[in-house]
Amino acid sequence: MRSGKLIGLIGNPLSQSFSNGYFTEKFNREGLTNFKHQNFEIQDVKQVLTLLTEHPGMLGFNVTYPFKKMIIPLLSQLDPVALAAGAVNTVKVSWRENRPLMVGYNTDVTGFRMSLDNWIPGSVSQALVLGSGGAAGAVRAVLNEKGMSIIQLSRNPSGACIGYKEAGAAVAQKSLLWVNCTPLGMRPYENMKPELDYQSLTMHHHLYDLVYNPPLTRFMEEGLQRGAQVKNGYEMLVLQAESSWDIWTRHDEDLNS
Repeated sequence: MRSGKLIGLIGNPLSQSFSNGYFTEKFNREGLTNFKHQNFEIQDVKQVLTLLTEHPGMLGFNVTYPFKKMIIPLLSQLDPVALAAGAVNTVKVSWRENRPLMVGYNTDVTGFRMSLDNWIPGSVSQALVLGSGGAAGAVRAVLNEKGMSIIQLSRNPSGACIGYKEAGAAVAQKSLLWVNCTPLGMRPYENMKPELDYQSLTMHHHLYDLVYNPPLTRFMEEGLQRGAQVKNGYEMLVLQAESSWDIWTRHDEDLNS
């Protein structure tokens, strides 16, 4: 057996992290005793370089808020899907003469695409994307693939993003898919929701919240109260995690060798 293989997660904060529990349970369930997952709560994205020095041979790591865009300048290469999304949530590390080469991927795109395909009807043609961070980039990439018209909202509007107050009732009614890509709804913002015209919701609307903890957010509750279909981000997280695992281990024919 080779020495233990380490994968990780970088971000801040990580107190509500999904990855550590998920992968630890996966390793126990599948008997992968030579694998370990570890969280690395960092203040500055450049601390990744120190982490790799301290953990030579690390296979890779996931990237979460707020570093999905900040990590890009540190990478040796960017996968086309991550390039289209403008954000990275998975990094595979290759070692050359004890020096790390980092390649960035976006498995949020894969996870969101598969989760959306499992849920939403093909008749939806226009979506509201709430937020402008790295997760929103993955969502936009998928919706663009599907040919949907996208209206992106941000509390700091610029470029193609408009402010929440600019999205009136007509826009809200026509956009049958709303995707929350903001941290509103998760701790410490669990009592908050994006400021939208929820009175415009109908039974034909679909509200997808990338937040998974708590499982029912204020955003989703607004939808349920008006007969809309709602979904949280848990399935997407599982799908993106398994896609990241495939990237990290795709060259390992025997994981326990």
